[in-house]
Amino acid sequence: MNISKEMQKTFTEDLEFVVKQMKESTEISTKMYYLSATFSCAQRIINIEFDEEMAFIQCCLQYTHQLLEARRQRLQQGQEKEIIFPPNLFERLEEDLSELQAKVEEGKETYKILQKISILAYSVTGNGYYLYSKGILKI
Repeated sequence: MNISKEMQKTFTEDLEFVVKQMKESTEISTKMYYLSATFSCAQRIINIEFDEEMAFIQCCLQYTHQLLEARRQRLQQGQEKEIIFPPNLFERLEEDLSELQAKVEEGKETYKILQKISILAYSVTGNGYYLYSKGILKI
């Protein structure tokens, strides 16, 4: 990743705050609110110091938020009630965001952790939940 230490610190501090807030809440809507800050912060950094890896991080985090939010709204509206959030999804997401924070802080490659975060998001799609139910997709 080719961003300044200042931007790196801004991003990792925001991730740390997000994870803390998500862990403190039991409400999915509150967790989703804080999750939206992750890709928003990445976007701000991209606008100041464009970096390809940060752009990839932003896309993965926004994709994750979009899929989880779409599932939350469908469940709230009583639609597709058979596709639920896997029981430990948000705990895993919080762990993975903490790992992403550490990778960025250490200047290490983030692809593998972004892959894990994307799989969490995929688990709440129709096909993803089907694979999760069959034990093929593990979270």
